[in-house]
Amino acid sequence: MEIFNDLKSKNYNYSEKIESNKYTQRVQDKSENIKPKEYDVKNNFKSFYELILSIKDNQYQILENSEKEKYVSDKKIVLCSNVDDEYNTYNFNKRVLSKSLICSNLQKHKDNLLSLILFYNDYFKINIILYHDNKYYKSGLKEFENVYIECNKNGWVNKDVSDDNISYENILDLKYFIELDIKTNFIYNSYLKAISNYKSDELINIAKEFNIDLMKNGKKKIKKELYDEINLLKL
Repeated sequence: MEIFNDLKSKNYNYSEKIESNKYTQRVQDKSENIKPKEYDVKNNFKSFYELILSIKDNQYQILENSEKEKYVSDKKIVLCSNVDDEYNTYNFNKRVLSKSLICSNLQKHKDNLLSLILFYNDYFKINIILYHDNKYYKSGLKEFENVYIECNKNGWVNKDVSDDNISYENILDLKYFIELDIKTNFIYNSYLKAISNYKSDELINIAKEFNIDLMKNGKKKIKKELYDEINLLKL
């Protein structure tokens, strides 16, 4: 047993005594031969839908690149079927975002359409925000997780944003990269009837019930502002 005790008390560092030669296999130092990182094309996507799958779909994330195109295509077919079955659960205004419009657009090769972007928001419980020319354009109205997307010459890319204090522009003012195939991003059935059914005093009373501030920048909100805020609150 003494021989083992003797070995424990010694540190021979045999590995340090190995002399390197051309036959020696070694682990390359990470600091060696580092090239400047080129633009990572794997983070660029051909469509909004594929980009969202890369964030929200665990199965997509583990696929080989060669498998992804078919997977995205198959998932869109399933998605169209889901729309047909679940359309009424979204509370969409049929005159603005109908079932037929969604399904028809899902079958197109492009999906940079405002109607689909707004549908993706509700389906994936996200809020797509487009970045262009140092401005952020918010698409959805609900308080979902923000997903920031930028367009470059290689496609769509998920943009990392850490600043919470962002001023958002109206998505309807964005005339680049997306097609404004519908004229509003209020795609839901309204809580209130048409605005013509209410007098200003009636909307003021409803706003008070929901603790909506009646003032804006030191001035009383107009009838249309109160009407819109009540509908937004009741989405």
